[in-house]
Amino acid sequence: MPLVLRAAAFVLPLVLAGCTVGPERATGLLVTGSAYTYRVPPNWGPPSEQPEGYYDSVAVDLADEQDVWVDKVAVFTLPASAATSHGIEERAKERLEAGGQSDVEVERVTVAGDSDVLHTSSVTPGSDLYDYGPTRVDSFHLFRGDQLFTLSFNFSTDVPLEDSAEVTDVVLSTWTWTD
Repeated sequence: MPLVLRAAAFVLPLVLAGCTVGPERATGLLVTGSAYTYRVPPNWGPPSEQPEGYYDSVAVDLADEQDVWVDKVAVFTLPASAATSHGIEERAKERLEAGGQSDVEVERVTVAGDSDVLHTSSVTPGSDLYDYGPTRVDSFHLFRGDQLFTLSFNFSTDVPLEDSAEVTDVVLSTWTWTD
Protein backbone atom coordinates (compact mmCIF):
# COMPACT_ATOMS: atom_id res chain seq x y z
CA MET A 1 0.00 0.00 0.00
CA PRO A 2 1.43 3.45 -0.87
CA LEU A 3 2.81 5.39 2.08
CA VAL A 4 0.18 8.13 1.99
CA LEU A 5 -2.66 5.63 1.86
CA ARG A 6 -1.24 3.90 4.94
CA ALA A 7 -0.99 7.30 6.66
CA ALA A 8 -4.57 8.13 5.69
CA ALA A 9 -5.66 4.79 7.14
CA PHE A 10 -4.36 6.01 10.53
CA VAL A 11 -5.35 9.69 10.37
CA LEU A 12 -8.71 9.73 8.63
CA PRO A 13 -10.61 7.37 10.94
CA LEU A 14 -9.61 9.66 13.81
CA VAL A 15 -10.79 12.76 11.96
CA LEU A 16 -14.00 11.27 10.64
CA ALA A 17 -14.96 9.72 13.97
CA GLY A 18 -14.30 12.97 15.77
CA CYS A 19 -11.94 11.00 17.98
CA THR A 20 -10.14 12.81 20.74
CA VAL A 21 -6.81 11.83 22.14
CA GLY A 22 -6.16 10.91 25.72
CA PRO A 23 -5.82 13.89 28.06
CA GLU A 24 -2.12 13.17 28.57
CA ARG A 25 -1.39 13.79 24.87
CA ALA A 26 -3.49 16.95 24.50
CA THR A 27 -1.73 18.83 27.29
CA GLY A 28 1.05 20.36 25.23
CA LEU A 29 1.44 23.99 24.26
CA LEU A 30 -1.68 25.92 23.27
CA VAL A 31 -0.95 27.55 19.90
CA THR A 32 -2.95 30.68 19.09
CA GLY A 33 -3.44 31.89 15.54
CA SER A 34 -5.40 34.74 14.03
CA ALA A 35 -8.82 33.09 14.50
CA TYR A 36 -8.17 29.70 16.13
CA THR A 37 -6.30 27.75 18.78
CA TYR A 38 -5.00 24.21 18.90
CA ARG A 39 -2.76 22.12 21.11
CA VAL A 40 0.35 20.25 20.14
CA PRO A 41 1.70 17.18 21.95
CA PRO A 42 4.19 17.54 24.79
CA ASN A 43 7.71 18.21 23.48
CA TRP A 44 6.32 20.25 20.59
CA GLY A 45 6.47 24.05 20.50
CA PRO A 46 7.72 27.11 18.66
CA PRO A 47 10.91 26.61 16.67
CA SER A 48 14.11 28.06 18.13
CA GLU A 49 14.47 30.09 14.92
CA GLN A 50 11.35 31.43 13.25
CA PRO A 51 11.23 29.87 9.78
CA GLU A 52 10.97 32.01 6.70
CA GLY A 53 7.53 32.07 5.17
CA TYR A 54 4.09 33.36 5.67
CA TYR A 55 2.98 31.21 8.58
CA ASP A 56 0.06 32.28 10.71
CA SER A 57 1.33 29.79 13.29
CA VAL A 58 3.95 27.04 13.42
CA ALA A 59 5.02 24.40 15.94
CA VAL A 60 7.77 21.81 15.63
CA ASP A 61 8.92 18.59 17.25
CA LEU A 62 11.48 20.09 19.65
CA ALA A 63 13.36 16.79 19.89
CA ASP A 64 13.79 16.90 16.12
CA GLU A 65 15.11 20.46 15.69
CA GLN A 66 18.68 19.37 15.02
CA ASP A 67 17.65 17.24 12.03
CA VAL A 68 17.91 18.60 8.52
CA TRP A 69 14.14 18.23 8.16
CA VAL A 70 12.10 19.32 11.19
CA ASP A 71 8.68 17.72 11.57
CA LYS A 72 6.12 20.50 11.93
CA VAL A 73 2.56 21.71 11.87
CA ALA A 74 1.97 25.08 10.23
CA VAL A 75 -1.04 27.20 9.36
CA PHE A 76 -1.10 29.47 6.32
CA THR A 77 -3.87 31.94 5.52
CA LEU A 78 -5.18 33.45 2.31
CA PRO A 79 -8.19 35.59 1.51
CA ALA A 80 -10.99 33.17 0.67
CA SER A 81 -11.70 35.17 -2.48
CA ALA A 82 -8.43 33.77 -3.83
CA ALA A 83 -9.76 30.21 -3.67
CA THR A 84 -12.87 28.10 -3.22
CA SER A 85 -13.12 24.68 -1.68
CA HIS A 86 -14.27 23.17 -4.96
CA GLY A 87 -11.61 25.05 -6.92
CA ILE A 88 -8.88 23.65 -4.69
CA GLU A 89 -10.38 20.18 -4.97
CA GLU A 90 -10.49 20.35 -8.77
CA ARG A 91 -6.84 21.43 -9.13
CA ALA A 92 -5.11 19.91 -6.10
CA LYS A 93 -4.15 16.49 -7.45
CA GLU A 94 -2.98 17.84 -10.81
CA ARG A 95 -0.90 20.64 -9.27
CA LEU A 96 0.65 18.50 -6.54
CA GLU A 97 1.69 15.84 -9.05
CA ALA A 98 3.01 18.51 -11.46
CA GLY A 99 5.14 19.76 -8.55
CA GLY A 100 6.76 16.34 -8.19
CA GLN A 101 4.68 14.96 -5.33
CA SER A 102 3.55 11.35 -5.38
CA ASP A 103 0.82 9.25 -3.75
CA VAL A 104 -1.54 12.25 -3.95
CA GLU A 105 -4.96 11.81 -2.35
CA VAL A 106 -7.76 14.40 -2.16
CA GLU A 107 -10.95 13.98 -0.11
CA ARG A 108 -13.46 15.80 2.09
CA VAL A 109 -13.42 15.40 5.87
CA THR A 110 -14.92 17.06 8.96
CA VAL A 111 -12.83 19.18 11.34
CA ALA A 112 -14.24 21.24 14.24
CA GLY A 113 -17.78 20.53 13.06
CA ASP A 114 -17.10 21.78 9.53
CA SER A 115 -17.86 19.10 6.95
CA ASP A 116 -16.58 21.11 4.00
CA VAL A 117 -12.89 20.62 4.77
CA LEU A 118 -10.65 19.46 1.96
CA HIS A 119 -7.85 17.05 2.97
CA THR A 120 -4.89 16.56 0.64
CA SER A 121 -2.05 14.16 1.29
CA SER A 122 1.11 13.47 -0.66
CA VAL A 123 4.78 12.61 -0.45
CA THR A 124 7.36 15.17 -1.60
CA PRO A 125 10.48 13.78 -3.23
CA GLY A 126 13.00 15.59 -1.00
CA SER A 127 15.87 17.78 -2.11
CA ASP A 128 19.53 17.08 -2.80
CA LEU A 129 20.17 20.81 -2.73
CA TYR A 130 18.89 21.17 0.85
CA ASP A 131 19.86 17.62 1.89
CA TYR A 132 16.52 16.26 3.06
CA GLY A 133 14.65 13.18 2.03
CA PRO A 134 11.03 12.44 1.16
CA THR A 135 8.40 14.10 3.31
CA ARG A 136 4.76 13.19 4.01
CA VAL A 137 2.45 16.20 3.83
CA ASP A 138 -1.15 16.23 5.07
CA SER A 139 -3.02 19.49 4.57
CA PHE A 140 -6.50 20.44 5.72
CA HIS A 141 -8.08 23.44 3.96
CA LEU A 142 -10.61 25.17 6.22
CA PHE A 143 -12.73 28.13 5.09
CA ARG A 144 -13.83 30.58 7.77
CA GLY A 145 -15.53 33.85 6.87
CA ASP A 146 -13.39 35.56 4.26
CA GLN A 147 -10.25 33.50 5.02
CA LEU A 148 -8.82 30.16 3.94
CA PHE A 149 -6.76 28.44 6.64
CA THR A 150 -4.47 25.66 5.44
CA LEU A 151 -3.36 23.46 8.31
CA SER A 152 -0.32 21.55 7.08
CA PHE A 153 1.44 18.61 8.77
CA ASN A 154 4.93 17.78 7.48
CA PHE A 155 6.79 14.65 8.57
CA SER A 156 9.93 12.97 7.37
CA THR A 157 8.98 9.58 5.91
CA ASP A 158 11.13 7.91 8.59
CA VAL A 159 8.62 9.00 11.28
CA PRO A 160 6.36 6.02 12.03
CA LEU A 161 2.81 6.50 10.72
CA GLU A 162 1.39 5.92 14.21
CA ASP A 163 3.48 8.82 15.56
CA SER A 164 2.49 11.28 12.84
CA ALA A 165 -1.17 10.23 13.16
CA GLU A 166 -1.05 10.89 16.89
CA VAL A 167 0.26 14.44 16.35
CA THR A 168 -2.39 15.07 13.70
CA ASP A 169 -5.10 13.79 16.04
CA VAL A 170 -3.95 16.01 18.92
CA VAL A 171 -4.09 19.11 16.71
CA LEU A 172 -7.36 18.29 14.91
CA SER A 173 -9.18 17.18 18.06
CA THR A 174 -8.25 20.42 19.87
CA TRP A 175 -8.75 22.86 16.96
CA THR A 176 -11.14 25.62 18.07
CA TRP A 177 -12.28 28.75 16.28
CA THR A 178 -11.90 31.88 18.42
CA ASP A 179 -13.92 34.35 16.36
